[in-house]
Amino acid sequence: MSQHLKCLRCNRPLTNPESRERGYGEICASKMAMDGTMQQLALENFDLASATVSVPLEFYSLERGENDEQITNIPFYSKHAKLWSHSPNGFEWGYEGSGPAELARNIIFDACGDWDKTQNHYQDFKREFIARIPFEGGKIEKKRVMDWIEKRESQFSRVMGHALGHFSGASA
Repeated sequence: MSQHLKCLRCNRPLTNPESRERGYGEICASKMAMDGTMQQLALENFDLASATVSVPLEFYSLERGENDEQITNIPFYSKHAKLWSHSPNGFEWGYEGSGPAELARNIIFDACGDWDKTQNHYQDFKREFIARIPFEGGKIEKKRVMDWIEKRESQFSRVMGHALGHFSGASA
């Protein structure tokens, strides 16, 4: 089994040998066990091309620990998709930076399971949702995220359809 230096969920450094083998720190492993995520995610064999993500979350929880560390229930998908990471320090919120961008990207992917949609919308989601969350944290309903994505996709389709129609009309 591979050794992980950072938690696959929150991207924090792992110091415990058992946590490194598991890929999750004690807090993340216990939170994931409580919400069923450990059974849902086969992260060792994560195949983006055939991945169907169905994490049974009703909301995304963002909290601060005793030392202001970030505690979330959001899986860190970017690492498994072998994408570059916005933030070397993991997820963050309350401003428009690299940590909030990473958080937004992972929430959008968790909600829709589509990297193309994720790449199209996560920066706007960061500005509209993640940057506005107070330092202490908060919760975002998964349904609200899914509705937001659907609305954005609908707007995107109308704009693209109009642009393509205008473009083909100009060439006639």
